[in-house]
Amino acid sequence: MQNQVEYHIRQDSEETFKVNAGEVLYIGDVVELKGDMTVGAAAADSEKVVGVVTGGTVGNIGYRNPAGNLVGQVGFSGDRKEVVNVLLNGHMIYAQVAGSPTVGAKVAAGAAGTYKVADPTKLESVFGLVLSVATKVANRSIILFRGR
Repeated sequence: MQNQVEYHIRQDSEETFKVNAGEVLYIGDVVELKGDMTVGAAAADSEKVVGVVTGGTVGNIGYRNPAGNLVGQVGFSGDRKEVVNVLLNGHMIYAQVAGSPTVGAKVAAGAAGTYKVADPTKLESVFGLVLSVATKVANRSIILFRGR
C-alpha cells in the first residue's frame, strides 16, 4: 500500500535521468527537462533547468576532452541509451496535480493546500516542475519542488 503521508522520494539531492536522444552530456553540464525523467543540455535562460550533471553510466569518461591515454566512451549519450546523475536544484515529491499535468508543466498551489498546473499569467505562483506523470503511484506525478 502506498504511504499517503510521506511525499518525499529521496533524502539525498541526486537523481538518475535518461539522456535525451541526439545529445551527449558531460560532468558539470547544466541540464533541463526534455521528457519524462529525461534531460539534455539547458538552453540559455531555460525555465526547465533541473540541475547539474555529476556523473553517469559506469565506465564512461565524463569529462570533455580527456587525456589521450584514457580508454572508454567519452560523455554520456542519449543515442547509446545512457544515463546521468543530476544534482537537483530542489526536492522531488509525489503529488496529485489537478489540471491534466504534462511533463515540464509548471506547478502552483491549488485550492485548500492542493497542487495544480500553474496559470501562465501568474509566474510568481510557480514553485515546481513536473518531471514525470508515468509513476507507479496511482494519480500522482513526480514534481521537482524548487520553492521560491
